[in-house]
Amino acid sequence: MDASVSETVIIEERITKVNGDFHIKRHARGKFLGKGGFAKVYIFTNLETNKGMAGKVMPKANLNRSRSRQKLMTEIRLHKSIHHQNIVKFEHVFEDADNVYIMLEFCQNQSMNELLKRRKNLTEFEVQCYVIQIVEALKYLHSNRIIHRDLKLGNMFLNDKMQIKLGDFGLATKLEFDGEKKRTVCGTPNYIAPEILDGNVGHSYQVDVWALGVIIYTLIIGKPPFETTDIKLTYKKIKECDFSFPDGAVISESAKDMISKILVFQPEKRLTLDEILVHPFINHGGPIPQFMPVSTMACPPTSNYMKQFAANSTSQRMKIATDSDGDTFDILKSPKGPLISARFTSGLKSPTGSDAPTFDFFRMTPKTPKLDFLGTDRFNLQGLNGSLVLLSPKTPKIKTLSNADNIQEVEAEHVEIKENINTKKKTSQIPSELRVIKWYDYTSKYGLGYALSNGAVGIFFNDGTKLIAPPGE
Repeated sequence: MDASVSETVIIEERITKVNGDFHIKRHARGKFLGKGGFAKVYIFTNLETNKGMAGKVMPKANLNRSRSRQKLMTEIRLHKSIHHQNIVKFEHVFEDADNVYIMLEFCQNQSMNELLKRRKNLTEFEVQCYVIQIVEALKYLHSNRIIHRDLKLGNMFLNDKMQIKLGDFGLATKLEFDGEKKRTVCGTPNYIAPEILDGNVGHSYQVDVWALGVIIYTLIIGKPPFETTDIKLTYKKIKECDFSFPDGAVISESAKDMISKILVFQPEKRLTLDEILVHPFINHGGPIPQFMPVSTMACPPTSNYMKQFAANSTSQRMKIATDSDGDTFDILKSPKGPLISARFTSGLKSPTGSDAPTFDFFRMTPKTPKLDFLGTDRFNLQGLNGSLVLLSPKTPKIKTLSNADNIQEVEAEHVEIKENINTKKKTSQIPSELRVIKWYDYTSKYGLGYALSNGAVGIFFNDGTKLIAPPGE
């Protein structure tokens, strides 16, 4: 694993077989990641598979009360039952004489809380990307009658692709029937919805929408809308929906409008998750990238990067469609015919056995492939200068189209651009990305140092100023 380990402790997991024999799995407990409630979180490495995980460690001494044990069992039961690309994966749970261990997917890029501390605030361009992912996670939970109830920056994690992963289901609850209301007063002060504070009226899915509104405000402005130094005053401001946008804050009217329509006292009058996706702040006429570049861990996305997603008068955002594997397609229209701006990540193996690569199509030209979206898994392919290999888990047959100048209709779920053997040139015209390959986080005092893939090194200081040395200097 890449993460540093300050003190390695070996934890043994005893697995009893049906015949009474047992097997011992050994886990190396490494770097401390954080704590919350009764649990501490560390990096764990399975010594048999060398797989890294995040492990929540809960001392059994803290689980003596039946309420505490019941709360833990509810968390485990709910988290084990859910599977979504924007939710932290539940690996497994075990215990020894002293502790209970919950093993979870390890997200290398920490939480959104650390990102905001480092960056102070995010661009609206980034917020749009993250909001879409959070909404997709919430839509999945709510469709399974689950309310998270502790949605906050500290519970949203980023993996190596900068993909949002919603975690910590310690306060989550499942409704038994449509229309049921919960009355437990719980949550985190800055994010808690007014109907939770009034335990008599009950609350439902809308508390997660309220928390999302707080998150959007916080990411753009840099601090929560109701935050004060006195928790009672914070609760008073929440109950009165007493918030404003600071003078001089860099925020668009569409962002203000969406936040103001989410942070509404009456739950039934708040925007729904589907309404958020079609609000002009999100559905602004241009494509939104699936993930942010890793470089945004240190500094805002460059203007050149954002330009390729800018809305213009000849293109209109039509739809965001996500297939079962999480691939997102942003569909555009132009006077010259439909084009698609998309990222394809097959996760499958190519015919040679290697991992199929990821490609981004942001701007289409006559020299690059055009894909006309026809349905959930149907595309027209046009103007290919080379070979296009189509892979589908449902149909193992591989179809290859070489130098296809005419439009052909095919079935496709995963797309991989391969090298043209005849010309020895790449068929795609996609420029290579400049990436942050390593960084040193010293934002507690000065700022963040980083090294780029082209050999340049730089510093992003806490006051927003930057220093960069060209490659080799």
